[in-house]
Amino acid sequence: MDRKLTKKHIELISRTIGNIKSPNYEKLLNVLKGKEEFEDITLDTTDLKNIHKIINNYDTAEEAAADILNNEDSSLEYIANNINEISSNKPVSNKTYNQTNSSNPTIHESMKIKDYVIKSSKTQAGLCEEVMNAMKFGWVPLGGVSSAAFGMSPVAGNQYIQAMVKYE
Repeated sequence: MDRKLTKKHIELISRTIGNIKSPNYEKLLNVLKGKEEFEDITLDTTDLKNIHKIINNYDTAEEAAADILNNEDSSLEYIANNINEISSNKPVSNKTYNQTNSSNPTIHESMKIKDYVIKSSKTQAGLCEEVMNAMKFGWVPLGGVSSAAFGMSPVAGNQYIQAMVKYE
């Protein structure tokens, strides 16, 4: 299997991570492994951490991809061996991260939503399971979790709700 990154790989990793400051790399790896674009490349959690470290230095996924691919080598081994040099090539911008808000206008702004769905459950654990299952099929959470309390919910009872989208 190949260990060279493409622009598509970097942009998809960036989209999937969004603006989460400390993602769960194991779960992220499982989501990416289920995507067609990653059938031709072998990734591990260390690779994702390195790519995330680089992506955090840029305002857009396109800028990060261009700079990574501009190096003499875009292999994961090269990135791992030169992570400090690569990640310090461009200063971190003034963008801020909010772990509770999964929408990142600097990355998602240029992407078009092709599909939208709302997942809901009566329990937080149930919603988490629904969302994680949907992520395996390319769905990305949009915004934070909403809730409707008993008496306010049209489905009679507490509900936890998450909007999810697929991008083109």
